[in-house]
Order: sequence, then structure tokens, then C-alpha cells
Amino acid sequence: MTKLNPISYTGNIHPRDGKDSTPLRPAGIRTRIRRTGTALIGGLILSAVVYFIGTVLEYAWLEWTALGLSVLVVILVVQQAGLAAVGPCPYCGSIVGEQEDDFMVIIDRNRAVECPHCHEWLISGNRQLRPIDDATHIANSEVRAPVFELGGFPDECITCGAKAVRHDSIVKTSLQPEWLLLGGIVTNKSFVNGIPYCHAHADQIEFYYLRGKSRFRFQDLGAMRRYIAFNAGKKPVQPPKD
Repeated sequence: MTKLNPISYTGNIHPRDGKDSTPLRPAGIRTRIRRTGTALIGGLILSAVVYFIGTVLEYAWLEWTALGLSVLVVILVVQQAGLAAVGPCPYCGSIVGEQEDDFMVIIDRNRAVECPHCHEWLISGNRQLRPIDDATHIANSEVRAPVFELGGFPDECITCGAKAVRHDSIVKTSLQPEWLLLGGIVTNKSFVNGIPYCHAHADQIEFYYLRGKSRFRFQDLGAMRRYIAFNAGKKPVQPPKD
């Protein structure tokens, strides 16, 4: 893999190696129907809202815009569903491309996608899935990982593996009312505590919510992969039920 200014790591956590690449194939009918239905409903609801506004305001052009938007939505959704692709993860071998957050198409060019099973980051392109490398990571500027149930961090700097001399708190990027207690990681509506750093490193991780799910955003690909490896086998924290 290409390395661009890699941070020298001296710790004891070594993530598994993945295959160089695995082949993509067209998604099955069930996956295509599910994706078509979800996207189509969302697009048509938007069109209906636009049409309703046009009717209330008596703007004929807005009504015609809504109708045109409906046709465009149908065309785009059917096209994307026809190109939907799936393939085995180069790390864990599980199928990627069947869930909401890992959509791929057979003609992708360097689309970053997270394996929903092992949470390693991959690149979909040229009809293949391959592990993300440092060059692609820098181009995408960040990698993300879930917060795990009973998860935590090793007692070493998350960035370089040196002895941890402090455990910092980080402020999440959006406010939520719920409180979570996750093993060694304590989160409340403002902070996550317990991020291990050495003297040389700080502020390498952000905490945020995405559609109610707790997530970490890493600046360093190696740090993210070590966090995933340290928490192997643990399940992501699920959004609280109403």
C-alpha cells in the first residue's frame, strides 16, 4: 500500500491484513428492490411536498417542476438500482453492499465504503473492492468508526503507540439528550472521555452522531484500524429506542 508521511507506530496492536482486492458483482434482485423502494419513496415524498406548495401558492411552474422532479427521480432510482453491486470484504469476507450505508454501483470510481460487518474502510472501483490506503485516505480527509458497546481504547497513545501519559476528553460535534456508559468510554451530551495520548499527540479524534448513531472520526487511518482491532467482536452502540 502507498504510504504518505506515515506516523511511526511502536505499540502492540497490529490489525489484520486484507486481500489486495475482491471482485464486485451485480446485486441480487432483493437488494435492488429494497434500494429502489427506499429511494423512490423518499424522492416522491419530496416531489409531493413541492407540488403541494405550488398548489397552495398557485404557482403552476412549481407544480410542473414537481412533476418533472418525480420523473427524474424514477429514472435515476431505476438506473442506480440496475447498477447496484455487492462484493466480499477483503478483510472479513462478508458481503458489502446490501445495507443502507454501504451502497455501491458496478461503475464506481474510488468510492469509499465501510464494511458493515468488520468496519474496515474499503474502496469500490474498477469492479473491485480493495482496502483503503493512506493515499486514498488523505484524499478523503477522514475515516470513521462506530462507538462500540463496552468498547474502549488500549493503554497506549492511539496515534503512535507510545505510553499513554493522559486520557483526554473530546467534544462531540452535535448535541444529543441521551447519556451512554460504554465500558471505559463515558459519553454525555457534550463529551467523550478516556482518549489515550502521549506527550506528542492530541486532538486526533472527534465524536459525533450520524442518524442517531454514535461515531468517531479519525485523522489517522492507522489509529482507526487499531481502534477497530482492539474492539474486534464488539457490536456498535445502537440508537436509543423511543
